[in-house]
Amino acid sequence: MKVFKDIMTGDEMFTDTYKFEDIEDAFYMVIAKNTTVTEGNIELAGSNPSAEEADEGTESSCQSGIDVVLFMRLQETGFGSKKDYLTYMKDYLKKLKTKLGADSKEAEKLPGIQKPLQEVLKNFKDLQFFTGESMNADEGMIVLGDYKEVDGEERPILLILPPRTATEHHSLLLKRTSLPGLLCANKSFTSSFFYYLYPVSLIIFLFCVRS
Repeated sequence: MKVFKDIMTGDEMFTDTYKFEDIEDAFYMVIAKNTTVTEGNIELAGSNPSAEEADEGTESSCQSGIDVVLFMRLQETGFGSKKDYLTYMKDYLKKLKTKLGADSKEAEKLPGIQKPLQEVLKNFKDLQFFTGESMNADEGMIVLGDYKEVDGEERPILLILPPRTATEHHSLLLKRTSLPGLLCANKSFTSSFFYYLYPVSLIIFLFCVRS
């Protein structure tokens, strides 16, 4: 599993277990879902739990929201106006260019963000904004949240600005939710989990037989 991090802060923003698309080499558009998490159990929006489960849920702490935001612990923030956001963005890109080095290939791509960003900001009043887990809005990227029709269904999407660093990591989501909830919610992770579990189980079995 690949974890995509904010190169400025090191915050983990999303993983490749979520469906995502590269938009004009300017954003990653991560397609998310609305969900409710109750002590590690995940209920997708629109599900219909039994009366018994609903009663139990009233005694437990639960949290509703966008799955990527909940599991990656993104923190909602905001801007008073489009002008405020553009002021932040100008400063962020300046810092990013310094971080990357003015002559780097990634830095050369930064001006290309302007056109697709202008299109997104046409619906500024409907957008949500999220920082990484560190809540370092002064240095880190601000993720844009919106809704879009995907396969005939309106889904929350997150627009992740570049550049992102990607690292292999197989235990990240174990920190976010219980194993049963994780296996139900994430088929890609389930396959990866059993892929690594099988050889370990086999080694333990052979060791016990020889003993």
